[in-house]
Amino acid sequence: MWRDVVKPQAAVPLLIALAAAPAWAAGYSVDQKTATYELSLTIPAAPAAIPALKAEILRRFQVASKSVKADAAEDRRDDPQDFHPYLFESQWRVTFDSPRLISLSGLSVIDEGGAHPSNDYDTIVWDKAAARPVALSDLFVGDDLPAALNAIAGQAKAALRKKFPPEEGQPAGYDPVEGNIAADPAKLGHYALTYAKGETRANGIVLLWGAGGPWPNVMGDIKLSIPVAVFRKYLAPQWAAEFN
Repeated sequence: MWRDVVKPQAAVPLLIALAAAPAWAAGYSVDQKTATYELSLTIPAAPAAIPALKAEILRRFQVASKSVKADAAEDRRDDPQDFHPYLFESQWRVTFDSPRLISLSGLSVIDEGGAHPSNDYDTIVWDKAAARPVALSDLFVGDDLPAALNAIAGQAKAALRKKFPPEEGQPAGYDPVEGNIAADPAKLGHYALTYAKGETRANGIVLLWGAGGPWPNVMGDIKLSIPVAVFRKYLAPQWAAEFN
């Protein structure tokens, strides 16, 4: 569930808000609305309380917002009569939290006035001690990395094929994972840690793809759960203790 965040009562210029807006007791939020665009960011309390992590989320939001604002301004200039303000909303939630790691997933909704909004995902697995993100490949011992990625990709492919079985009318030999999921971090979407209710260790990872990208597009958002049993034996010692 998303954690409630108290939003400011009045919109403020985005750059000022990013630099100086206070952290609310229940979290942190930024809103800006103009005639051209509407921007919104929500960060739960736990990551908002970690300065370096909060700064990383704000940095990503700034980059995405800059693109949305530029596209909206161009669209309004080229077609003012039919223009509708662009919307960019970014909401983050905590998927796992321990003394060593905190894992977040972010869902962004972008509405550019088309037939329907598009979704995209982002994730951060954050090492609290080192104050830096932990990439998927960082979880594994170097020599075991290829085997770990192969195991994860194999599980992900099987899960996706189960979600999207062959349909009538599709070309013979059609495979929804072909060229889209592979034993390469760049082909494994965005990853976050997961845990079961009441547990203090992660029980696996989830791989996320938003429908707004070139793939999966018409297939919709994709979330594939990979249990820790698939990759536990490949984990580097410093991360093995974070999983059950």
